[in-house]
Amino acid sequence: MLFTPPSLVFAARAIDTTSPPQVVTLTNSGQYGGQTPLTITNITTTGDFNETNNCPVSPASLPVNQSCTFNVTFTPTNSGTRTGSLVVTDNVGSGTSSVNLTGTGNPLFSLTSPVLTQNLLIGTTTTTFTISLSAPSSFTDTIALSCTGGATCAFSSTEIALGQPNVIPTSATLTLSGLSASTQNPYTFTVSGADTTTSIGTTATLNLTIYLEDFSLSASPAVNSVQTGGTVIYTATVSPINGFSQPVALGCVTTALPTGVTCLANPAAVTPNGGAVTSQLNVSTTAQSTPVSSVAPRARPRIPPGPMMMLVLWGASNLMALSALLLRRKTGWRGMGRRRRLVFAQMAFATLVLATAFWMSCDTAIYTNVIQPSTINGTPTGNYLVTIQGTFTGSTSNINGIQGAITTVTHIATVNLTVQ
Repeated sequence: MLFTPPSLVFAARAIDTTSPPQVVTLTNSGQYGGQTPLTITNITTTGDFNETNNCPVSPASLPVNQSCTFNVTFTPTNSGTRTGSLVVTDNVGSGTSSVNLTGTGNPLFSLTSPVLTQNLLIGTTTTTFTISLSAPSSFTDTIALSCTGGATCAFSSTEIALGQPNVIPTSATLTLSGLSASTQNPYTFTVSGADTTTSIGTTATLNLTIYLEDFSLSASPAVNSVQTGGTVIYTATVSPINGFSQPVALGCVTTALPTGVTCLANPAAVTPNGGAVTSQLNVSTTAQSTPVSSVAPRARPRIPPGPMMMLVLWGASNLMALSALLLRRKTGWRGMGRRRRLVFAQMAFATLVLATAFWMSCDTAIYTNVIQPSTINGTPTGNYLVTIQGTFTGSTSNINGIQGAITTVTHIATVNLTVQ
């Protein structure tokens, strides 16, 4: 047996309304039982589908190469995708044959908004939509509102309904928050409305989209080479996204620049009005130099005095002892005991003088001048990563007459610099 077509798909329609019929033809092709007539013992449908037919039912049969038809209708009992089957019980194959049936149920109500999309300046964190209920005038069910898709939503009223203006409003203000410069762009989220009056839990949805007015930044060439002390030029390109038309300041991240490198954009700021704009960045290096440090003294290690120094010290001590004797003679002799003590004192004094002179000679330092090189000034040779940044600073989008907040958004691009 053969079904034509092998499956049916019905267009979306409102709950509890019946679609126009679609036709399925059943032919006894004889492919399983040869010339055996097809005997049908039962015909049923499953799901939200019904059928009428002109097919013979046992004890009658359908001869080989003969056909009959089924008229199938769809009456959704709930919203969303609905599935079912047309099932024929017969005397061939497995004993049953079927046709797959699919349809979509729409709720009796729908959610609407004056705008389904919004363009917001990058950095805007909050915006609002108005959500309203649309349904036949006889529809009085209460609809509960919520958001899906990861959105942070707040409703001025979490329920809306028709015909109850003094109790439940017919629309609500949705405040969407949590937007940032890193929010997916475009950002689409879904508002759901669930019928809380009926037991079948009918739900209607409304998709809303945010387009963030942003910019992208690129730079070329990817690699540039320069001799130390020279200058190279990179081209920075600012491209608008979703109609962005605000000034963008350009420059390099100075904390990431190599030693002795400066970066200057010309012009310093650009404004994309409907297309990409460029700026030239002059990256300059500093020539290397090796300055000489000031003279640094270095002491020679102390060493014991040599023979000549010892002779000088010995003579000096004896000279001092002789001077002491001469002085003593002028004062006269007054007893041998006193004389002995004086001699010993003179000898002790000479020894002290000799030891002091010896120590001072060892502590004497001879300094020499040593020229020591310092670190190299300028930009060292090597490969470096230069980070170029574009910065937008301004007010975010004006929402419902309320001036937006000051925001700063920065994008970067990196290039390579080889200093030779």
